[in-house]
Amino acid sequence: MCTYTCTYVEKISVCVGGYPEGYTSLGDFPPDLAKNMEYLKAKVSAGADCIITQLSYQPEVIVQFVRDCRAAGITIPIVIGLMAHESIRTYRAIQKIANIHLPTDLREELNQLIAADGKDMITDQDPIKKFFVRLTVETVRHILDADVGIWGFHFFTLNHFKPVKAVLQELRKQNLLKDLEQDK
Repeated sequence: MCTYTCTYVEKISVCVGGYPEGYTSLGDFPPDLAKNMEYLKAKVSAGADCIITQLSYQPEVIVQFVRDCRAAGITIPIVIGLMAHESIRTYRAIQKIANIHLPTDLREELNQLIAADGKDMITDQDPIKKFFVRLTVETVRHILDADVGIWGFHFFTLNHFKPVKAVLQELRKQNLLKDLEQDK
């Protein structure tokens, strides 16, 4: 692990972005995943200590990305970036910014929820919020079941913490997350 000295702190770690669905800004469609992996290897060679993935709504794509990293000789820790959207508004904003999309079946399910809901409520009972919490929990479960040796998960929040809290509560219910204080 590379560490650097800084006048303000003792050590600094450098984490870089990894793109399970490929770099969306390159204009390659479909993305050239071999070229993307070369870019990532260059970042690692330049001194990155870890990789934080950008969002993907396809857990199998994330798992394959981690496997591809390891096959390419990338051994630094990989942290999986996730986002449990609070509303359709946050999903659409991230979709536009990151140019990532739900797979067709999930997009159809979300569209049915939007049509049935008719509004963009933000409550704990909001079906759209529940959809994204469920999707995030299923993604975590899929990645953990694949046992590809990730270092952990990072939640992108946009300062919306309730969906993350709901995800963590569900992970606890499924015994995928334990409180250290309770285990003592």
